[in-house]
Amino acid sequence: MRPIGDSSFLLRRLLLALGSLVLLWPGDVPWVNDEPILLSFALECKRAGVVAAHGLTGSRGVTYGPAPVWFYTALLWLTQDLTTLVLIRAVLAALALGAGLVLLANACGRLRPTLGALAFLSPYLWLYNRMLWDNITPYLSILVLAAYASFCADKKAWKAWVVSMGLVLMLLSHVKTAAFAAPIALIAVVFHRQWLASHWRTCAAQAAVAAALAAPYARYLATHPAHAPSAGTGGSAWAGALFPLLGAQWFSSQGLEYFLGPDWPGGFGAAVRLAAAATGLAFPLFWLGIVLAARSTLEGLRDAGTRDADFHVGAACLAVLAGQCALHAYARAYGQPHYFDAVWACAFYLLWRACSWLWTNHARFGIALTSVYGAALACVLGTVAVGLHRSAGNRELHYGPALSQQIAVARAVAAHHPESPVYLKVRSMQLFPNALSAIMDLHGLKRAASAPRRVVTVRYAHPEGADGHLAVDAAPVDEAGR
Repeated sequence: MRPIGDSSFLLRRLLLALGSLVLLWPGDVPWVNDEPILLSFALECKRAGVVAAHGLTGSRGVTYGPAPVWFYTALLWLTQDLTTLVLIRAVLAALALGAGLVLLANACGRLRPTLGALAFLSPYLWLYNRMLWDNITPYLSILVLAAYASFCADKKAWKAWVVSMGLVLMLLSHVKTAAFAAPIALIAVVFHRQWLASHWRTCAAQAAVAAALAAPYARYLATHPAHAPSAGTGGSAWAGALFPLLGAQWFSSQGLEYFLGPDWPGGFGAAVRLAAAATGLAFPLFWLGIVLAARSTLEGLRDAGTRDADFHVGAACLAVLAGQCALHAYARAYGQPHYFDAVWACAFYLLWRACSWLWTNHARFGIALTSVYGAALACVLGTVAVGLHRSAGNRELHYGPALSQQIAVARAVAAHHPESPVYLKVRSMQLFPNALSAIMDLHGLKRAASAPRRVVTVRYAHPEGADGHLAVDAAPVDEAGR
């Protein structure tokens, strides 16, 4: 039973406040390689007036679905300004997350609604909410899980539509979403087959819409045969199988060096290091949530009268966890934080449920523990946001100089003659020169023939530092000796 005074009303207020954090400094997002490739492809589709049939090609040679391209093509009809696109994406992501959390809290009586606000303190969600990347699955997954929970509490056709279309769009985004989509669909069929049978017209309509959405991608795959994802050759199957048990990573500081560099959190002072360590509480809370979900699942299987929304969601999350273990064992894939972007909602539900159980059954301990954990998350999130803003990004391959710095560079380059040579002395730009050309194309920046001819050099503003501030030098051709 939900405690008096703990309602989704307060949760909505907390989400409104914390959700606005994604709007901070939109120019600080990364712009490396996948982002310019994706946005350039979406721009081509917009200009040609066509619907994309496929998405990007992954590191293992698999061509992903077109849903992310559809998303960005639609946004490009609103604006081609990249900073504005970051804001639009951030707002849409925050709205989807907020709606999903409120819907989940309303449906699941074993959750304390106010603790759902912990999701918006995740440094990973804050980072991914703003990136112009193809990872739209985090927002689909929370909406699907929440709609499924609400459907279990009160079966309405529109909720079934949200679940089915969300799953279809996830599968049309990335193959790894199969670890989420297949278990959810299987659990739904097992426990709701009578409703599905009695509403077969609704199911048929959903199948027809799904087929229409998938048709362009299916035709592309038919004419461009793709290899199925192969088992990894350089990793451990056991490590892959166990990797999903670290599913609470997004709600900790674990692995942030992927974006922030090997010095994280060593270079940020003792208080931040202590807070970063304290966020490790996410893992035992997540594991406790697994135990609680397993217990309620067993109870529900023995006694159908106990099958509330938490039973169904808990069973679904356990099934997703099992599916993820199987997928990662087969692919021998682990270690990358974005591997959790399709399943993070399940991990957070389990963590949320554990925190709620502690508050209800061990009030003093639960309140103290979650307060320390929440404060630590807030400290880490604030440090990450302020640190990236002050440093204008960094020099790491997975983040690099901030988008605002690269836009400024593009404007400076556009101010010179088309024949002016441009020398890139920035690591990410050397590896991925398409990042600069994509900005110029999206922003409509053209190098005029009337502009001066110079030798342009793009470099780090502080050569000995680790920040992402950039500088542009322009020297007359004769002085440059070229």
